[in-house]
Amino acid sequence: MKKFTLILFLLSFCFATAFAQTRTITGTVTSAEDGQNFPGVSVFVKGTTIGASTDLDGRYTINVPADAQTLVFRFVGYETQEVAITSEVINVALKVASEELEEVVVTGYAPKSKESITGSVQIVDAKKIEQIPIASFDQIIQGQAPGVSVISNSGRPGQSASINIRGVGSLSGGTQPLYIIDGVPVDAYDLSTLNPNDIENMAILKDAASTAIYGSRGANGVIQITTKKGKPNEKSFIMYRGQYGTASNANDRIEMMNSEQKINYEVDLTNRGLLSLRPQGGMTDDEYNTYLDSLKSIDTNWKDVFFRTAQVQSHEISTRGGTEKTSYYLSGGYYQQEGTLIRSNFERWSSRINLDHKVNDFITVGVNGTVGYETNSLTVESRANIWAPVFASLLLNPYEQPYDENGNYIENFDTYSWGNPIQQLDLNDSNNNQYKILGSLWGEIKLYKDLYFKTNAGMDFYDWLSNNYYHPDSYWGNTGGYVNGGASKSFQRGRAVTISNTFRYAIPLPEEHKLNVLVGSEIIESKSESLATSGTNFGHDGLTTISGTTEPLSASGSYWEHSFLSYFATANYGFMRKYYLDLSIRRDGSSRFGDDAKHATFWSVGASWNIKSEPFMINIDPLSSLKLRLSYGTSGNADIGDYTWKGTYGFGGSYFGYPTSGPNVLNNPNLTWETSSILNLGIDFGLFSRLNGSLELYHKKTYDMLLNVPASLTSGISSGMQNMGAMVNKGIELQVEGDVIRAVDFVWNLNINGAYNHNEITELFPGEDEQLFDNYIFKVGYPARAYYITEFAGVNPANGKSLWYDANGNLVNFFSDDNRRVLNKSMYAPINGGITTSFRYRNISLSAFFNFVYGKYMINNTRFFLASHGTFAAYNQTTQMLDYWKEPGDMTEVPLPEGVGEFDTRLLEDASFARLRNLTISYDVPGKYINKYKISSIRVYAQGQNLFTLTKYQGYDPEYPGIYEVNNYPMYKTITFGIDIGL
Repeated sequence: MKKFTLILFLLSFCFATAFAQTRTITGTVTSAEDGQNFPGVSVFVKGTTIGASTDLDGRYTINVPADAQTLVFRFVGYETQEVAITSEVINVALKVASEELEEVVVTGYAPKSKESITGSVQIVDAKKIEQIPIASFDQIIQGQAPGVSVISNSGRPGQSASINIRGVGSLSGGTQPLYIIDGVPVDAYDLSTLNPNDIENMAILKDAASTAIYGSRGANGVIQITTKKGKPNEKSFIMYRGQYGTASNANDRIEMMNSEQKINYEVDLTNRGLLSLRPQGGMTDDEYNTYLDSLKSIDTNWKDVFFRTAQVQSHEISTRGGTEKTSYYLSGGYYQQEGTLIRSNFERWSSRINLDHKVNDFITVGVNGTVGYETNSLTVESRANIWAPVFASLLLNPYEQPYDENGNYIENFDTYSWGNPIQQLDLNDSNNNQYKILGSLWGEIKLYKDLYFKTNAGMDFYDWLSNNYYHPDSYWGNTGGYVNGGASKSFQRGRAVTISNTFRYAIPLPEEHKLNVLVGSEIIESKSESLATSGTNFGHDGLTTISGTTEPLSASGSYWEHSFLSYFATANYGFMRKYYLDLSIRRDGSSRFGDDAKHATFWSVGASWNIKSEPFMINIDPLSSLKLRLSYGTSGNADIGDYTWKGTYGFGGSYFGYPTSGPNVLNNPNLTWETSSILNLGIDFGLFSRLNGSLELYHKKTYDMLLNVPASLTSGISSGMQNMGAMVNKGIELQVEGDVIRAVDFVWNLNINGAYNHNEITELFPGEDEQLFDNYIFKVGYPARAYYITEFAGVNPANGKSLWYDANGNLVNFFSDDNRRVLNKSMYAPINGGITTSFRYRNISLSAFFNFVYGKYMINNTRFFLASHGTFAAYNQTTQMLDYWKEPGDMTEVPLPEGVGEFDTRLLEDASFARLRNLTISYDVPGKYINKYKISSIRVYAQGQNLFTLTKYQGYDPEYPGIYEVNNYPMYKTITFGIDIGL
């Protein structure tokens, strides 16, 4: 009995001791924004695995050890709070993380917080846009967003880029994304008049949950642009930004023969009896050799003659601020870039005003607007002609020269029968001018608690004018119908008006629920017109305009219009700030489609789950965030001509000298939307509260494609547009970004993104699985525009003749287009991405940005002329042609130059590349040196763009969005110096 009593006493003592070592803490967690109770917040003891989470009313209870000192409160997207345990009741108000506040984005017709987004949205903020001197802001997206392919159209000043989001979305319709600037749609091909430094951020919408709300225009993705604005009660801030630098050709892997090489090449081919390029004629040997030596002594580098080191400069001043009721942003800018090709230049003047005013507690109004003017001076050029400046810089023989010893033009050229190309450029003139006005007026009324009505009226207006002058003594002034000079003038003017009205309501529910609904309508009306005229035979010297010509040459005009009428609705539901559901639907009507198919409905559903907010994830400290997203929906493509469905006639041709008319377009009242269905799975994650990343998988099927289908010849038209065929894009995207090293004085940040896209045509016309073109093909089972070309097999070492493969893969010694084969290669790269890294040590920063494209192929049509195997040997050739076959047994890829050039896989080149897009070093002047002068900030910097390129492509540049590259204006690299001053 005594033993039992002792044991009972000891057990009671142990339990009492154990109970005394723990205590219970309770409390409530609320939102610092609105004071509402906060469910699902993780609460745990710092340094332990002991934890709990708040219930639906934001309350929690947790048993903590007696020696516990700190509780940690954590929820994804909010600032983690550590609170000392000083009582048994601890209440906490969580604040939204500052970076999350900055990432509230507009992904439709209303803003959304980042935590509630269920779709695939990529944000490019102003910090990645500012300070880089570019003419068109779409160029800065290159390599910044996974799955977004951005290829510059040309190196000519002011040129925009071609963008494909998650592969090519159409075979015959438009493939560019929809651009929305402050709620106003704009033309994807008209972006250079806008100042990139006015942009606050860009949201790239890639999946159906994000784009279906735009219905018939969202199939190729949406780029939603928000410009800078002031904030209420913000102190006025003035910023000046100035830059100056130089530009030169970025990449030149074309090695042309010098004078000695070219002369020897011509003589060798002549002596071998292959081509008669440099006959001795009646000259003696000494006279002939003296003549050749005189030619070799000239050695003109025509690239240096046609291209230059050009100047680049930009200046901008802006101000932003606000009072209690009014906020504003104003800016004015000037950008000027000389082209690296002589006689080309681009200038832009721009201004912007963004003004918001709170009339009273119920009404807010605003205006967003930009006015831009640009002028583009051009060289008279044509990609298809051998006399174009870029071609001339390569094909002119080095023993020719533009000027004599007195600096006068040399007019007689052995190579060019039409005269000195430099003189031709100086005689003629070409320029384009454009005005653009883009803006909107909006107003929002609070009708009831959390019920708002908003109306927005936007307009996109442009006025474009082109003038060309052809001197009476120039080649261009005496060809193509021109005699004794001529002039042409054309203009195009258009405007698009967009009016949208929406009702937005946050439905009152218990605190753990949030439900926001939006319904609205939108009407878009677009009209444009153009006129072109030309005249020839100037009546007097010195005249340069059409009014000075005596004979009319041509006159034409056109008019287009289209309209959209849409109704839409969205619903966004959130539960416990962990689970989110998005629904959207849109009904579109468009004049671009047939009478029987003008309307279509598009929809989407998306869901997300903040997994890290679950109690079972509390103890996984390395994983600071984890979110799962899933979406599916449809969107459409209406980017076709305004009258594609309607049977029309046009004038053209003649019959016994009389003008005739005939059908232009076949009537198709059933022509309707090209539709895409998109499935998207995404995972967002954070590691160690330092690294953030996302992984996405997607499958996009495009069906009822808009295709030009071959038509019966009895119709008088070769093809007509119909809804047929299907195509699939599927892929994976990965992005990781964060601070690799984060110390007091030093930060190293790294951002890596990459994407793989598989594109495949799955269906074409009934009973047909292919459609042939010159050197590419639409074929089921292959990517869009797969190359269809005869395959070169090498050079026969016995006789120096070229060899090819026939359609069955057998070796043949003759060329034939019948031996063309389908290659699993395309102009669309399956892999692309970018790497951005930055280092900051105190006030010094260094950043570098690379982008890469892999698996892109392009026909180097320029090499057909430069490496012609004798066909164009009268012009200069690449040094590769010197290695041609000379005797039996020679192993070479260059056949005997007999003047037989063929279009085969020798011209199909790997155009993959990696490029250093930007390198910047900067210094921020410490405030202690400048604040006393009422200057808030000064930043000085130097930067380079396109400094080097790694590629196998043998042309001027691999970055071109086409099947053929011929005579394209080369890309440029720049080195600039700049200063930013803030007051």
